[in-house]
Amino acid sequence: MTPKNPSRLPGLNHRLVLEPDRGRVRELLLALALSGLMLLPLLLFVWQSSEWVRSGYRIERLKNQRDHLNEVNHQLRLEKASLENLARVEQVANEQLGLAQPPGGTVVLVDVNQIRPTRRPAPGRVASTGKLTLQGTAPSDAATADPAN
Repeated sequence: MTPKNPSRLPGLNHRLVLEPDRGRVRELLLALALSGLMLLPLLLFVWQSSEWVRSGYRIERLKNQRDHLNEVNHQLRLEKASLENLARVEQVANEQLGLAQPPGGTVVLVDVNQIRPTRRPAPGRVASTGKLTLQGTAPSDAATADPAN
C-alpha cells in the first residue's frame, strides 16, 4: 500500500501528518554552510596546485618552442651565409645567368637610368660587349666612349 500523499505515514498512522522541523532544517543548513566554509580553503589549494602544474607544462612547451625557433634561426643564418658566398654567386652567374669575367683592364661606366638592351646576350658572352644604346646617342658613340672622360 503506497500512500497517496508522501507526507502521510503508511499503516495505522495514516492520519498523522509529518510537519517539517524548523530547528532541524536550520541545523542542517548551518552544518552545510560550515562544511562549505571548511572546504573552501581546500578547494582553493587544489585549484592553485593545478594552475601551478599547468603553468609548468606551459613553460616547458614555450622552452621547446624557443629551442626549435633557435634551431630554425641557426639554419637560416647558415643558408644566408651560403647564399652570400662570393664563390657561389660567381658560379651561379657563370652557369645559370651566362655571365663571364670581362677581359682584363676593361672598365665600363654606365648610367643605369639610360640603358635599353637591344637584344638578349647569348650565354657565355661578357655583359660589357653586348650592344647597348644610350638614349640620345648612336650605338657607335656608346661603344667608343672613353671612360676616362
